[in-house]
Amino acid sequence: MKVIVAILFVLGCASARYRGPSNRVLESEIQNIIDCGLRLIPDPVDEPEAATVLDDLEIEGLSGTAAVVNAYVSGISNYEHTYTSGSIGLIPPRYDVEATVTFPRIQASVDNYDIDINYATTGTHIYGAGIVAFDATGFSISASLSVHILTGISVQNIRVRPALQGLNSGIVTGLYNDEEFSRQLTEDFLNDPAGTMAGYADMVDQIASSIAGKVVANALAGDGDAGFLDNCYGDAGFLDNC
Repeated sequence: MKVIVAILFVLGCASARYRGPSNRVLESEIQNIIDCGLRLIPDPVDEPEAATVLDDLEIEGLSGTAAVVNAYVSGISNYEHTYTSGSIGLIPPRYDVEATVTFPRIQASVDNYDIDINYATTGTHIYGAGIVAFDATGFSISASLSVHILTGISVQNIRVRPALQGLNSGIVTGLYNDEEFSRQLTEDFLNDPAGTMAGYADMVDQIASSIAGKVVANALAGDGDAGFLDNCYGDAGFLDNC
């Protein structure tokens, strides 16, 4: 999530650089930034044990804890830019950015998760303890944002939506401490992966977009972590302009 938010932030700054009409140059820049961000994620991710206190992230409304044992994810480095668009809007003056990245195959497993996550902004409470494993095909993430430039830089209208084409295998247990719900969720995804993911896409978008918006706003105000920016967008002079 942190890398996705950082990519959105830098995409906004990159958009603001281009005052001319060349959308092709902007689209190439968008893809380069996404490439750099995804290279920062190891493939595979192999985490024997990890725990996070979400309050420490200092995102307004987000609290709780999340812990995993033997988390494994592979396939992140094998992806395709399936859609990229950068365009200029006049009223109000802005740059509109859209991008979709598709992962042909993602395999993931968690031997044990234990989560209790509250996000007061959207009234979301996700909790439970159990296992998760899946072998997915055609998983994609679409993101869009608008960079408004009339009175300084502001990033607005952030959207983050997932989609899924297929699922070779999958299992979820312990979500909401409700095994019947977890079993039904597993069956729904196995029987209709695309439709089931589409049914949850609005909820994911609402939560992810809200959190991303707050983190991007913090970063623009100088309160964010510039590590990704330094790695993926070079000189501090450019960052000062953002």
